[in-house]
Amino acid sequence: MLRRAMISELPITSRKWRKYAQYVVQRPELTDELKEKQEEQQKRIDLGEAIPDEELVRDPEPFEERLYKLDEFEDEGHALEEFLLSLMDYQDVVKAKAEKWKQSLAGFTEQVSSGEEVVTGLKDGIAAKVEFWEQVKLNKPSA
Repeated sequence: MLRRAMISELPITSRKWRKYAQYVVQRPELTDELKEKQEEQQKRIDLGEAIPDEELVRDPEPFEERLYKLDEFEDEGHALEEFLLSLMDYQDVVKAKAEKWKQSLAGFTEQVSSGEEVVTGLKDGIAAKVEFWEQVKLNKPSA
């Protein structure tokens, strides 16, 4: 019991995520209706007709959009967590920590672009790893 308490207090078994900005150039496209108007407009220009500037249908300008991504720090803690999950005695400690990791991930939901999907995916990954080792424990591979 003492070893389990000592392991649960180790800071190395914590996961950390960072939010960073990524700039992406978006190139919007014209709708089908506007494309047809632009083609008609080009035909009229080819025939020599003058079209006022306010009536011209132009391609939309590309713009830069800032997306916020979420990334997990790679540190030696992951290897220790995986090792502890493989040991039957420490699975409960890591399961408790997994719930803390999921709670800390929830704070990024509103800060990250398409945060709901990203955070859900990371939570599912953590849950899948814990579930895998739980199944190993229940099926007793040593027997």
